[in-house]
Amino acid sequence: MSRTAHIKGRVLVAALSLWSCAGARADDPALRQRVLAEYPRKFAELQSRYEHSTGKVLERIVRHVMPPVRPDQKGRIPKLKPLREREYEFLCSRPERARVLLRYLSAPKRVLEYVACFNERYGYMLTRFVGRPEYAVSSIDQDGVAERNACEIYLNPFLGAPYQLSLLPTMQFLEGKHVRSLEFSKVDRNGKPCIKVVFDAGPVFEGNQTDGHEGWFILSPDERWVVREYMIRQRPAPGKAHGTIDYEGELEGYPLLKRIKQESLPLNNDANPVQTTTFEVRELHFVQAPESDFTLAAFGLPELLDPPAGETGRAAPAPGATPNAGVRRSSNAGVWYLALGCATLAAAIALKLASSRVAARRAGAATEGPGSQ
Repeated sequence: MSRTAHIKGRVLVAALSLWSCAGARADDPALRQRVLAEYPRKFAELQSRYEHSTGKVLERIVRHVMPPVRPDQKGRIPKLKPLREREYEFLCSRPERARVLLRYLSAPKRVLEYVACFNERYGYMLTRFVGRPEYAVSSIDQDGVAERNACEIYLNPFLGAPYQLSLLPTMQFLEGKHVRSLEFSKVDRNGKPCIKVVFDAGPVFEGNQTDGHEGWFILSPDERWVVREYMIRQRPAPGKAHGTIDYEGELEGYPLLKRIKQESLPLNNDANPVQTTTFEVRELHFVQAPESDFTLAAFGLPELLDPPAGETGRAAPAPGATPNAGVRRSSNAGVWYLALGCATLAAAIALKLASSRVAARRAGAATEGPGSQ
């Protein structure tokens, strides 16, 4: 083959590749109309369903070595140890109330369990040693803002996976003046017909230090419109996030979450993630939990009433309850008691030394008295 024919062949292949890529990303007006008409309602249904649930989830974070790990002397590739392993037991009826029991499976915190919980009246955090029956109250807050934020941080990465992209709701990239462009196309995902949405969106609020987001996500209309996969980048960050969500079976007509995998990738490298986070859903049930399941009494502690209007701090015990019975509070009072005890002990030691010296002097004076001459 002549050099000219070879060059023409390569140009033709490149042109066909560009044409096929352009065709794959071409916007489909019918799909656009369908998604924008049907998906908002399906999004609300997914959010409502998964936010009223209970279950157990195992989180594992692995930080990869860049460049890839080299083989050892025997040619074996050493396995990367998890950076962190945590187990969640959760019960939520968001946005009004939620609770999360967090247990570390890796050192150094594996000896402790943590509970973050909030309801309509207050929020609180508990700790206890693994295997012990009693909890210590770390904090009680009337507005419950800190506890609410903690629960959201723990729950959103896996419970929000069917309708979020790296903690951001999909609707944020489908509607609003900040959405700059949208493209819709048909794709196949594990043998199921799906819809791929490519987006470019500016910052939601003016004054944000970011330049918005860009990326894509895949929806599965035959599975209640859940998210199956996504790629998202927050500009001008040098990296991006890639996520895949696996479902197994159904739960009350909704796809049952099984595994969520999130990868942190360099901007121009999809093959070597910097860090991988996986969530394995071991149990999941949809429930309508009463408020009593989110109170201190649910953990065997005395229930509290709301503080009087305009006051903050410790709430009054319920009628008939023994104040602070079985509850250990973190406060500054213990520090003051310890300081007072130390001061008392120091004074006692000083008095003891002084009395010993006086006794010694008196004994010396007695030996030098008239009887000694």
